[in-house]
Amino acid sequence: MTVVANLCLGVIGLLPFFLLSVYVSNLGRTGGAPLGWTLVVVPLTVGFGAL
Repeated sequence: MTVVANLCLGVIGLLPFFLLSVYVSNLGRTGGAPLGWTLVVVPLTVGFGAL
């Protein structure tokens, strides 16, 4: 049961890391943090980190 739970959280956990990589790559292009991305990426990353 724990193996299944870890696999599910691991697959779902890829989403915040993907969004974080897109967010960081956009920082150099736009010269600053776009507000829309910040409002999406930060809560997702913090939520999955707390989980």
